[in-house]
Amino acid sequence: MQTLSTHQRFTYQYEGFLKAQDIRAIPSQGIFPPLTTHSSALPTETRLNIWQNSISPRLVLGKRVEHFMAYYLENHSPYKILTQNIQVFNEKTTIGELDFLIQERRTQQVIHLEQVYKFYLYVPNASLPPGDPWIGPNYKDSFQQKMDKLTQKQFPLLDQTQTKKALEYLQLDLSSIQQHLSFKAALFLPFNKVLGSFKTINNNCIEGHWMRLEDFEQNTAFHKAQFFLPEKQDWGVAPKYNPTWFSYPSILAKIQASLAQKRAPLCWIKTAEKKYQKIFVVWW
Repeated sequence: MQTLSTHQRFTYQYEGFLKAQDIRAIPSQGIFPPLTTHSSALPTETRLNIWQNSISPRLVLGKRVEHFMAYYLENHSPYKILTQNIQVFNEKTTIGELDFLIQERRTQQVIHLEQVYKFYLYVPNASLPPGDPWIGPNYKDSFQQKMDKLTQKQFPLLDQTQTKKALEYLQLDLSSIQQHLSFKAALFLPFNKVLGSFKTINNNCIEGHWMRLEDFEQNTAFHKAQFFLPEKQDWGVAPKYNPTWFSYPSILAKIQASLAQKRAPLCWIKTAEKKYQKIFVVWW
C-alpha cells in the first residue's frame, strides 16, 4: 500500500479491526465473555497524529490493535480505561502482562480484558496440536494453543500475589473483577473445497481461502487478475482500498521469494470484474 498516506493506512487498519468478529460462536456462559466492538466512527485527525508519532512501523499486529482497542474503549464504548499493559514481575523477572483493566461507566463494574487478533487456516489433519484444525499461516500456532495460554496463564495472572501488589495503587477489590476476552480472528478455508458451516466457530470470521504454490500456479483464472501482498499490519484492511496492483508473473515471483523463506504471504486478488478475494499461499 505504498501510495497511501500513513493516516489513510491507520484509518483502514482501524476500520478492519472494528469489523473483525470474535472467533467463538457460543462462548461458555460466564467464561470470558466477548467484548464486541460496534462503532464505525473513524479516528480523528488528532488521534491519527498520535498514532503516527507513537506506533512504530515495525510494531507487531497484536500490539498495534491494542492501540486501536484503547481508542475504541475510551471514545466509543460504555467503558473507561483504568490502566493497560500492566507488567507483572517476580523480583526482576516478568511473569506476565494484563492487557486492560476497564470500568463500565454506569455500573462501575471493573473488567480485566485480554485482546487477541489472529489469522487461522482450516487444516483438518493438522498436528499442532492434534485435534485442532485452526492453524496459523506458518504452522507455528493454533487457536487451541492460544486459548490454552489464555485460560492457563493470562487470566489466572490476575490472582497472583505479584499482580495484587502491582495494582495496589488502584485500591480495587480484585475478587470482584470480571474477566472478558476480545478474540478477533480472520479464518481461511482450503481452496476449491466445499465445507459446511462450523458449529463451534463464528462462521462470519471466514474471509477467504488458502492454497499451496502448485494450486496458485495451476489456476489459469488467476492469469488475468491483479494481485498485491500486504504487509502483516495491513492484513485486516479491505483490499478495495489498495491503490497498487501487480500482474500474475510479477506477484508469482514475490510469492515464491516469500515461500523460500518459509513465510506464507496473504495475497489480495482483484478480478477483471473488480471483485476481491483474500488467499494465503503456504509453504508447508
